[in-house]
Amino acid sequence: PMGTVTYGGLGGYTRLDLNSQRKFVIDSHKVNVALFFRNLTDKQYATRYVTGYYYDRGLVIGTEITLEY
Repeated sequence: PMGTVTYGGLGGYTRLDLNSQRKFVIDSHKVNVALFFRNLTDKQYATRYVTGYYYDRGLVIGTEITLEY
């Protein structure tokens, strides 16, 4: 609850992220493809805000594709 001060088990972690992208041209259109990994160690560490604890969601994998025409 708000106003309660508890700091046990917080901090002391490092999150490892990785991003990679490639740019190329297809029929005179610029294309950018990106692949990203967030929290490669898949650790769900807690962060404390005023309203309570929030846990990291763990490993996230995603892509992004952009086309310029």
